[in-house]
Amino acid sequence: MTRGIRNNNPLNIRYACNNWLGKVPKANKKDPSFEEFETMRHGFRAALLLIQTYIIKYGCNTITKIITRWAPPADHNNTAKYIADVCKMVNMGGNEVFSNADPRLKEIVRAMSLIESGTDIRNYWGALDTAFEDFKPKVVYQKERKPVAHRYK
Repeated sequence: MTRGIRNNNPLNIRYACNNWLGKVPKANKKDPSFEEFETMRHGFRAALLLIQTYIIKYGCNTITKIITRWAPPADHNNTAKYIADVCKMVNMGGNEVFSNADPRLKEIVRAMSLIESGTDIRNYWGALDTAFEDFKPKVVYQKERKPVAHRYK
């Protein structure tokens, strides 16, 4: 069983102080380096939210940008292969721009979970479908200008 499956953390999110829904409390954790979740649905939900943060806060709105941040070469990852594999699985270009509300986000997470957790993760893709249905993308509004009232004589 891979670490991602064992931890219900299909994209292998590193442990941090995030207060994820369904996060296993620190006192009950067995893996000191990676997050652990109560269910696979919670793990997929956390991945969707984290990628949403990448898109909104850091401008990582392409597969290349997301994966370069997610699995940087400095951490001894084969980032170029990771990007190429995800692009092939989802039939998208590495620099194709998308938003956090794009339905293709689910397919990107699905592809990343295969790379991060191995082919047995396919048994848990129903949890991804449920997590994605529950996922509510943040809507980011730019400040709107108020129309100027014109007075006609």
